[in-house]
Amino acid sequence: MIAVLACVALAGAVACSPRGAASRSPARQVLPAGAAAVLRAGTLYLLLGDVPISANLWQASLPGGRMRQLTFNPPQYGVSNFNASAAGLVLGDARSGVDNAEVMVAGRPRLLSGGVGDSPQINGAGQIVDAASAEQNVRHGPWSHDRLLYWADASSTYRTMYQALPENLASVAWNPAGTLILAQDGTDAGTRLFVVNTRGRIVRQLLTVPAFPNGLAWGRYGLAVGYQTARPSVVVGMSGRVVARLPGGWIPGCWNPGGTRLLVTSRTRQRIGIWNSARPGQVEGLGRLSGGALQECSWTARPARGA
Repeated sequence: MIAVLACVALAGAVACSPRGAASRSPARQVLPAGAAAVLRAGTLYLLLGDVPISANLWQASLPGGRMRQLTFNPPQYGVSNFNASAAGLVLGDARSGVDNAEVMVAGRPRLLSGGVGDSPQINGAGQIVDAASAEQNVRHGPWSHDRLLYWADASSTYRTMYQALPENLASVAWNPAGTLILAQDGTDAGTRLFVVNTRGRIVRQLLTVPAFPNGLAWGRYGLAVGYQTARPSVVVGMSGRVVARLPGGWIPGCWNPGGTRLLVTSRTRQRIGIWNSARPGQVEGLGRLSGGALQECSWTARPARGA
């Protein structure tokens, strides 16, 4: 598929480069008024777009709230997924018409070795993991299995660290220490959440839930699991036991760097709030986003290298 080149003039970012991207000048404010001060500290990365396949990345410096738009993909060729740590920012980018795994280098996306997968995850040491789905009707070779792929760093070649028969395998998150990977697989009837080490060994079965979660965030306090349905969002410990329930109507987004406060979004993904593990019965609503629906977020202690 050949991407249609387009340059959309945005408020605060109106100049276009020969590559079709808008200038990297400070962008308009997309957070609700006063939200940055409540969020307090760190760097917040937001994947915003009312349609997931047309989303783009933004960076908010806290607590001042200075915004920068990081990607400028045209509609239908957006960023599908992303993840950030202080070591870097990785993304599944469809600007070419096909999702590719990329890493930000000097403010621009660069293809990871192989470019395989569309939901890469990066830990604090710069190690990257992604999932590659089996190809239909392929009976032999690597593409006959769902796989978790591992890069020792952004410049290395990937290796297969785990493989299984096709069951919608996906890599979801690194644990807070950056030593284990949360993965999920299953069907519409049920989704299994399990933990894999970098040698590809399943070290823990967490839980099986009745449907695909719409939000997952792993922090020091626990694993937050959320849904856009009436099913309540919960936080579970490593035993799989529920340690807290989020108030109704909120889906987990991302933990703060300390792992005690969780950025949450409404079921429509248009509004955000903060859930505090010290006050589990309430969410402090922060207001409506002006840059589109929140598809994903990452909250780091300092800006991601290369972004």
